[in-house]
Amino acid sequence: MKKLLTYVLGTIYSPVAIIWSVTFGILIGILGKAYANYLDFKYFVKHYLREWKQHPKKSYNSYIGILAKERTKNKLNPFVRTAIIDDTKYLNPKEPFPFFMIITLAMWHMFLLPIRCTKGIIDGPLIIYEGSKERWLNFKLKLLE
Repeated sequence: MKKLLTYVLGTIYSPVAIIWSVTFGILIGILGKAYANYLDFKYFVKHYLREWKQHPKKSYNSYIGILAKERTKNKLNPFVRTAIIDDTKYLNPKEPFPFFMIITLAMWHMFLLPIRCTKGIIDGPLIIYEGSKERWLNFKLKLLE
């Protein structure tokens, strides 16, 4: 009798679990992958901002001045200092604030968003169905005891 009951409940539960995992899994998969994409973007932006804040001053001229001061090693000749400052500006033409990297990361993550959401459409129902399958097996074992 218990085996018949588990068979009947299994035939009812299986299609419901499949429908539930497809509908709920697609939604959760898309939202989960979009949120993971946002968290990755946020992590990388924080990383670049943390690297940028290691410089003592934010402006480009002070950044060049610090680099040139390290290279001059207290040389008093103004012509040598000017040449070293010009050389430092030539070697470091970009401002230390990572505008380019943040914009590049934004574009890259906007490119990855549909790909990750598509993967969420595939992975979401599988994960939900595996969870419902485990719940069914636990319920079946309790029922047969």
